[in-house]
Amino acid sequence: MNRARLLALVLVLALCGCAAQRVTAAPGTLNPSAGSPCELPSSVDGEEGPTDYRYYLRPVGTVRALMVFVDFPDAVGEEDLAERFAHYQPVSRWFQQASYGKLDLQLTPVLKWARMPKESTDYGMERGFGIETQQAYIRDALEAVARAEPSVDFGAYSMVHIMATLAASEISAEATAAYTGGAPPVQVHGAEVAAAITYFGDDPDLKYRVVAHETAHLFGLPDLYPEKGSENGRYVGEFDVMGELSGRQPDFFAWHKRKLGWLGEPEVACVATPGTTRHHISPVEKPGGVKLAVVRSSPTRATVIEVRAREGVDVDACHTGVVLYSVDSTVRTGEGPIRLLGERPESCGDTPSREYHYKAGNVGISVGEKHDDGGYTVTITKS
Repeated sequence: MNRARLLALVLVLALCGCAAQRVTAAPGTLNPSAGSPCELPSSVDGEEGPTDYRYYLRPVGTVRALMVFVDFPDAVGEEDLAERFAHYQPVSRWFQQASYGKLDLQLTPVLKWARMPKESTDYGMERGFGIETQQAYIRDALEAVARAEPSVDFGAYSMVHIMATLAASEISAEATAAYTGGAPPVQVHGAEVAAAITYFGDDPDLKYRVVAHETAHLFGLPDLYPEKGSENGRYVGEFDVMGELSGRQPDFFAWHKRKLGWLGEPEVACVATPGTTRHHISPVEKPGGVKLAVVRSSPTRATVIEVRAREGVDVDACHTGVVLYSVDSTVRTGEGPIRLLGERPESCGDTPSREYHYKAGNVGISVGEKHDDGGYTVTITKS
């Protein structure tokens, strides 16, 4: 199928009760490095299969990001840009912790307003806009930045974050969107910008988490909150910044850390054949040890076991202990490609231990003792 026909709009985040969107092209072919028997296949609609790095950025090593600020003839920027950037800057430390030091996101700001050539209401930046609309907005923004600061070399950065003035109140936070996934690069001053994010609105409590969420889309992650409705925690509760921006456990699921390249095969216990096995699973937030057990339950679906602790990105975590969830690589972003399974405490606290058992289909899971490192012994039976 022609990729141009597959360009689609999909939602990406909930902010102040509003939804935003992502403009993207369909995923491409399988990542050549994929080969584990517990790897799920990629599909046209789903994004929990291997990431195709022809269309997405690889989140390892140093990734240079440019942050620019634009205003409009009808919405003049008056915010203190240094102060505003300081709210977003913690995202670099956030990714450093979440990736076990494998990603160094270097965020460079241009602390000068770049005036857009049109009024804010002339760009059509609202929920449901098309790829051409966002592309035109990005092109005008980058050209405005080049006029305001001619020394900027767009080719030196892997991604560009375009922050609109908060005075542009006619544009909803719903227009916040990532531009990636094979969408045509924007040409500006001899450089190609293939990965960008357009931001509108603001929330004093979620500033850097919004940047983390949107940046993760550039790395190939889907939304885990419902595309329709306002029940953000329906599928994954407060887990993973891709599911709940304001959640108390925003660290990525271990499945996503594997997908992002932060966890290798030695840190994944793959249960691919019938039998009973025991595994020591250590907390996602700490480096070292096995981080997840994956049980392939169908050609496109797996059950995943991981452990959470109150550390690192999850320092304010509510639920700790063993977490179970399903992953389906055919389910599209915003429709629950990851869903929590089994028991969840009604209030903050640890997952039940020795008495806890889970059985679904051909997979049985029993949680055993807790170890000094915060990990648990988990027994898995696959028939």
